Amino acid sequence: MRSLIVPVFAAGGAALVLGCRPDRPEAPQAGATSLAGSQGPGWEQDRHDDPVVAEVGGYEVRLSEVRRQLEELPVFVRMRYQSPESRREFLESWVEFLALTWAARDEGLDRDPQVVDALKSEVASRYLRDRVDATVSTRDAPEEWIRSYYEQHRHEFVRPEQREVRQVVVRDPDQARRVAFRARKRAAAAGADPVEEFTRLVRAHSQDPRSREADGVVGRFPWVDPGAPPVPPSVVEVAAGMQSLFEVRGPVPSPEGYHILFVSRMYQPIDQGFEEARPFIVERWMERERERLRRERIEAILARARVEVDGSVVDAVRSGATGRRPEGEKNP
Repeated sequence: MRSLIVPVFAAGGAALVLGCRPDRPEAPQAGATSLAGSQGPGWEQDRHDDPVVAEVGGYEVRLSEVRRQLEELPVFVRMRYQSPESRREFLESWVEFLALTWAARDEGLDRDPQVVDALKSEVASRYLRDRVDATVSTRDAPEEWIRSYYEQHRHEFVRPEQREVRQVVVRDPDQARRVAFRARKRAAAAGADPVEEFTRLVRAHSQDPRSREADGVVGRFPWVDPGAPPVPPSVVEVAAGMQSLFEVRGPVPSPEGYHILFVSRMYQPIDQGFEEARPFIVERWMERERERLRRERIEAILARARVEVDGSVVDAVRSGATGRRPEGEKNP
């Protein structure tokens, strides 16, 4: 049995990763295959420009592969591999990774359903990134769309200092006074986390389902977002006048009950002109364009693949049944 790892370089191997070419390596043994299949046609022509730096279970690790792995690292990580010594360490780590992959395949783990599903997920994601996302460029963003977005969402780029306000809503006035007393006491308690303490009051007492699902968050005040959810005018008036972090107000009466209000966060004012906001808006356009093109590509693939869904099996899955059709029953 041939060695698991057969390096074809010694002390000068790190220089190879830096771009220096070693002596021409020996030809691989006949029948050697990659971890993902054969080396592919035309490898003989590539040998001079893309030499082999190591072999793992018959798989040839070429210089281009090592370089590609380095280039795909985040910039701040790639900076760690500037010296010949550090790049050799990177190569050794990559070879160890390939050896583990080789061992896993040798033991049949590459056929494990979870591994297969993970591979399918990665392939599908890579397909969309390469075939769709990569086609969207910042240069394609329409100027008219960018300006229109800025005008319609000006509140995202120009707004005063705001306070995030949370609330506990109860129906009984006596209970409201007790909750307000506890909220003030807990907000002033030494060593306590006022936001966490108020959130506990929300979960224990609030009778407003919408704000309770958001741990009591009502919104930012003063409001500048035209799409903000409706809030009773009495609550808006009091919330707009709250100034201090962890400040508690209330109970504030409204048709919905009695509101105990709490400032959980402060937001600094923002004043971004159109040109300052442009990069963010262009990125938003790119996200939407990628999503649109992804949907178009998926629909086209579904049509080309002539996908058919067995409704009876789908219904069985929904009902928790096995999805097995009675013998003799055919597709409708």
